[in-house]
Amino acid sequence: MSEISPMIGTFHRAVGTTIRKGFIPARSPGRRSDGFVYVISGRTHYDFGDYAFDAKPGDIFFLARDSVYSMDIREEPYTVLFANFDFLLPPDTALRCAQYPSIGGKNSEKLFRRMREVWCLQQPTVREDCMSLLYAAYADFLKSAHGAMYLPSVKRKRMDAALGYIDMHIADESLNVAEVAATVNLSESHFRRSFRDAFGISPVKYITMTRVTQAQERLRYSNERLTDIAEALGFSNLYYFSVVFKKEVGVSPSEYRKRYSADPLT
Repeated sequence: MSEISPMIGTFHRAVGTTIRKGFIPARSPGRRSDGFVYVISGRTHYDFGDYAFDAKPGDIFFLARDSVYSMDIREEPYTVLFANFDFLLPPDTALRCAQYPSIGGKNSEKLFRRMREVWCLQQPTVREDCMSLLYAAYADFLKSAHGAMYLPSVKRKRMDAALGYIDMHIADESLNVAEVAATVNLSESHFRRSFRDAFGISPVKYITMTRVTQAQERLRYSNERLTDIAEALGFSNLYYFSVVFKKEVGVSPSEYRKRYSADPLT
């Protein structure tokens, strides 16, 4: 996948559906929006012409806007939770449909179910709330490292090691790409290319997403001061933390805490 900023876009709907066994032919002109799908039960074969995969329970996959594909439902009931939205991207950026097998587990299912609940309530902030949950789901499966499952084993080990190093040093304000590259014995430029090939985003974006996702958890489930959260996650000061958080999530840290601290994902 190309690098994307999940919080910049428009959320359309979050629903659940069950599809019965059978073949559904490809439709033209294709999907009207981007979408994430979480599979609850059943198995289905998706065919995009030059690419195909089998979706099974626990899988999450991305369906790009304008994509054309057929579905062969091989085990029913095929039940999914899905979220439709549009990423705001440069005109020359094309996102490819992609599968993320067996990642996130029950936490991802909770996020998708919560998106559907929030969507059905249709509060004034429904799109912002759903996009926040979408961001959490996206970060959840990026952190799993399964985006690199088809890499040669040597490259996979290096990327896994890089993710581990980032997670261990996320509180270090001086954490940078050159430092991470050195730990896996790659030049900075080579590491940047390898990381993007593996996960679809830059290492800088991954570090930011990791920090913001951990901040969301602390804001929801703790009473820590904002300054303490910022310091614990490697932000140089509270102002910078607030700017980055609002850019990624769409609301300030204090507003996020007001909305979600009494509303955990259960």
